[in-house]
Amino acid sequence: MGSRTILCGGLHLSRAAFEAVQDAPLIEMAFMASDAPGEINAILKAVKARELFASRDAAYQPWARNHYDDEAKLWTFGVSLHDDDLPNADTALLGEVLSEHKDEAGTDFVVALAEWSGQLEYAWRIDKGRGVELEPLPKLPPALSSLIAEGKYEEALGKLAALLTRTTGG
Repeated sequence: MGSRTILCGGLHLSRAAFEAVQDAPLIEMAFMASDAPGEINAILKAVKARELFASRDAAYQPWARNHYDDEAKLWTFGVSLHDDDLPNADTALLGEVLSEHKDEAGTDFVVALAEWSGQLEYAWRIDKGRGVELEPLPKLPPALSSLIAEGKYEEALGKLAALLTRTTGG
């Protein structure tokens, strides 16, 4: 396993809500900025869904997903991040923004898998109008970790939801 963190999930919503959430800022990530030569500062910058779940680098394409299934009314998304991106980010918006856009009934989950350990670093439960970060996090079986690490989000989502619901009381 590598040193990436894979942020992924699936959200049941309408096509209109999917299109609207694309321009919504989901997290604030740290970026390096400088006002003077030799001076480097980190600033937090809001990243929209369409930017976050896209990859212009071919090496990261296996994890980049931003797909809407009209039949299932399911938005599946994912991205590979460097292992220090989420710990240095402000993820407070994630649950709030996703729950505001969710207009279909049911509970969905978003997770961040630390590829090096094969375990979850973060998880959010997303309901219509309510998104919360989950703690404590369950231990993932190796087969489920592998599905996420391989970018097979669609295969992992149902198993992940069942595990998170059972172990977190979600």
